[in-house]
Amino acid sequence: GHRRDGDVAAQARALSELGRVQEYAGRLEESLRTCREAVEWARRAEDTRLQAALHLRLADSYERLGDPASAALHRSTAGRMLADEPPQGDSEPEHGANACEIRTASAED
Repeated sequence: GHRRDGDVAAQARALSELGRVQEYAGRLEESLRTCREAVEWARRAEDTRLQAALHLRLADSYERLGDPASAALHRSTAGRMLADEPPQGDSEPEHGANACEIRTASAED
């Protein structure tokens, strides 16, 4: 539906959620491919915050796969992207249309 509507950022968020489902189903490699595709769609949408959130999602996935070097690379990329972003005004909602939920594994996992 988002593709038909031309909402590129929404398509990136939908792919991110698909990647989450794939990860929960134990399909980690497939999840990584889907999340990398979501990053590309977020780049096309020129949504830096969404791109950074997706890089953090990829970092968490690489951690779970036992690839700390790739995880560190994606965390570093997200950090640089967010550092380059202008600060958000207080008038913007905390969870707007461009929000992307990021869930990290707890220390107990």
